[in-house]
Amino acid sequence: MKAIRVLFSILLALLGMMLLTACGGNPTGNPTGDPAGDDTPPNDPIVYTLSLEGGRTEFSYLEAFSADGLVVYRTGGDENNGSQVALSADEYRVNADSYNANLVGTYTITVEDLSGLADPITYEVTVSPRDSLRLLILGNSFGDDAMAHLYKTALSAGIPAENICLANLYIGGCTLQQHLTNIEGGAAAYEFHLFGEGGTTTETNYTVDMGLAYAEWDFVMLQQASHESGKPLTYAPLDALMAYVREKVPEAELAFQMTWAYQQDSTHGGFAAYERDQIEMYESILLAVSDQVLTRDFAVLVPSGTAIQNARTSFLGDTLTRDGYHLSLNYGRYIASLTTLGALTGIDPMEVSYAPLGLWGDHITVCRESARNAILCDWDVTASSYTKEPVLDLSIEDYTKLELDFTVGKYWHSMAAGSHNVLNGSGDFGMKFAATKRFTSDELPADTILIIADGWKIRPEAWKDAALQESRPDEIGAGTIVLDESFFDGYLYRAFNVSRTDGQLLTNYKDMLNEVFCIYVPNEAANQM
Repeated sequence: MKAIRVLFSILLALLGMMLLTACGGNPTGNPTGDPAGDDTPPNDPIVYTLSLEGGRTEFSYLEAFSADGLVVYRTGGDENNGSQVALSADEYRVNADSYNANLVGTYTITVEDLSGLADPITYEVTVSPRDSLRLLILGNSFGDDAMAHLYKTALSAGIPAENICLANLYIGGCTLQQHLTNIEGGAAAYEFHLFGEGGTTTETNYTVDMGLAYAEWDFVMLQQASHESGKPLTYAPLDALMAYVREKVPEAELAFQMTWAYQQDSTHGGFAAYERDQIEMYESILLAVSDQVLTRDFAVLVPSGTAIQNARTSFLGDTLTRDGYHLSLNYGRYIASLTTLGALTGIDPMEVSYAPLGLWGDHITVCRESARNAILCDWDVTASSYTKEPVLDLSIEDYTKLELDFTVGKYWHSMAAGSHNVLNGSGDFGMKFAATKRFTSDELPADTILIIADGWKIRPEAWKDAALQESRPDEIGAGTIVLDESFFDGYLYRAFNVSRTDGQLLTNYKDMLNEVFCIYVPNEAANQM
């Protein structure tokens, strides 16, 4: 009987299923029925999005990226009725891998939702050049070379005069170890060279502390003495020097200047340590800086050495020093100033409008190119695009060479009290110079050409009026100068002191002065004289 009842129950179940199917029922119990026979669309997927608020988008050159102030919202879902929800810091990630504080430009920052609910979102930030350059060099004569044209270079690049302060704590040939010894002993052993609109002023008996306290410095720059710059062991004092500067001026950033290799024909005694080979010296400097500077916490490296080496691949060749190791007064010093400006502020050297008197055309471009390439690639020499030197046409149809009447043993000094309008000089010191007459703008009009031979230099003295002048123009080394209207801008008279770069007396050079310093005047102006 029990078996019959079980069989009967099974038959009833099968009959029920047959009836349910016949009536259009769903034997699976799925309330939506057969998908193939139902046009009702499935529910849309839940969408989440991110949005941003706050956060900085403008940064200064050398300034580290920061996401401070950034608020990240996630919108979507039913849990908050679709409203925005501010995410906590551990719910999202800011990816700033593309950001480069050492390169002016625009960078894309990515914000990622760590839950994976929302797609990443991006925003852009900009790194802009600095508008302030207050620089103190704990240096030597190579610091003067880097700063000689820096004030006017920075001013022409748009940095306000009130934001520029440039000084060098100077001892000739001073090493890092000597600087440290002077600090430890409080030695008032420095000349304080201050560079400004009127040229260079000097105060004596300065200590390092006096220099550090002089201004609110943006940068304090260290450098090794040139003859030891390729010897890694001589950089050992850096830790103590860096700690001392940070203690005294914690708001200043630390920079380091990589100096340059000597000219191949240099007679400097320290050149022997590098087998009197320029390339070996340059590579030794790179190695020492790599081992001893890049491994320390400097904010920036100023690659002056690479910039000079870059320029040596141009038509300028190996002519960028005035004595085999100090930079030439116009080309070499201009390159170092451009490199310092670009490395410390982010300003593109190619965008600088100022160039010192004595540079023209491609000569200017080579200097700017060399500095820019060193900043972009500080560890390798970049060959110049300018290998053919431009030549000026000095045809007799267009120009007349002036026969200059030099006064040997005398020189002009527009800042000499009591003798600023007359020739100065006596004895052996005076015999180092020869002076021209004073010229007016009619006598030396625009397009006048000055040519200075190798081994010689000039100082283009200037007078705004008959009074004692407040500044003197800098000296200019060998090269060709094309004058424009700015040469007499604000001046009544200009005159030239001519001298040897090696400081020799002119006793044996009297008869060749018209060959080593030449003035070519456009014929139209020459005919009116």
